[in-house]
Amino acid sequence: MWNIVICDDEPRACKDLQRQIADIEERSGEEFDVTVFHSAEELLRGLPATADVLLLDIKMGDVSGIDAARAIRAQNNPVTIIFITSMTQFAMEGYEVHAFGFIKKPVDQAQLEHFLLDAVRHLKKRRANRLCFRCDGQPTYFDPEDILCFEAFRHDIDMRTTAGVFHPAVSLSDLERDYPDLPFFRCHKSYVVNLRHVRSFTADRITLSDGSEIFLSKHRRKDFL
Repeated sequence: MWNIVICDDEPRACKDLQRQIADIEERSGEEFDVTVFHSAEELLRGLPATADVLLLDIKMGDVSGIDAARAIRAQNNPVTIIFITSMTQFAMEGYEVHAFGFIKKPVDQAQLEHFLLDAVRHLKKRRANRLCFRCDGQPTYFDPEDILCFEAFRHDIDMRTTAGVFHPAVSLSDLERDYPDLPFFRCHKSYVVNLRHVRSFTADRITLSDGSEIFLSKHRRKDFL
């Protein structure tokens, strides 16, 4: 099941997209659960944490789709964004928020199907690469891109993610040994950082994409650089 979100202030456009998605679902064999919002403000208040793909209009009321996408990315939400618009001049701004693609209005169903199923293929690869940690006794899956850092605190590990803090049954040494192909780096005796979430750093501090700071050991700074 893939959770698809539509945000467009034109009710007819939303209904057309829902109909087209239902047709794509029937032909492709994929399952889609569709949620609809009619303004960027409504979207930002109610975007489900489980959203996989966002079909987002650009020209809407006081808050544009581009502004909404910026706010979503500021929350480190990795939802796949596909802009649906007649305003193709905003393409460059779309890349700023890592847009997956642009579909011009009126929407051609073949083009929608191409982008939607291509997004699903990418999401399947991400799911296949998820990490499984035992948290509170239960196996729990995480996308590596959503993990900011791990902190050793006494005998526990705090794993900070874009969705909150979890406590996996894993050690920092396990992370170094078991995931050499992931961008995890032991920047301090008590921290492993995901390099993809490094926003900036000083001689002894690393600032992450959520604005928080962790320690950078002077003994590990050269390798970190």
